[in-house]
Amino acid sequence: NKEFGLTEREIIVQGKNEYISCHNAYVFKDTFFSQHIEQEVERVLKLKSFKQLKNKKIFVTRRSSNGRSLSNLKEIENLMVDRGYEVVEPGDFDLLDQIRIFYFAEQIVGIHGAGLTNIIYRKGQFLKVLEIFPGNGWHPEHYKNICTQFGFTHFSMEGENYKSGGDFYL
Repeated sequence: NKEFGLTEREIIVQGKNEYISCHNAYVFKDTFFSQHIEQEVERVLKLKSFKQLKNKKIFVTRRSSNGRSLSNLKEIENLMVDRGYEVVEPGDFDLLDQIRIFYFAEQIVGIHGAGLTNIIYRKGQFLKVLEIFPGNGWHPEHYKNICTQFGFTHFSMEGENYKSGGDFYL
């Protein structure tokens, strides 16, 4: 918590294959949330260890061990790289690097999953998001709602051959 300058609240980082439950959850309206995000992004960007993303276009991938991954992931990754996208697996980066990566991205294509939450670090700037869903009509609106609230453009597309918790084809 010292790294983030937080003393009044606890940050819980979820480990791989670890599940966290809670008894109460609190949701804050946009003003609190927005102020906190903007302050944290500003603070992070001032740090000396800053590594700027080379590309303003990223493809947010998911490893198959996380579920809801693409059965033809390599093919799609190659296609995205050929079109100028940098492939990013958010779980490979610490929080500070995730903030930096997503802060500079103007176009994000990503498989539906927690990694897309990082779009919040682009608040107040231009962003286009293409969210890829596994298929079978399953379209949770978490990231679409964030995009709407933050003024981002959101598109979606759906894969094929999805079986709950498994891989799918795009």
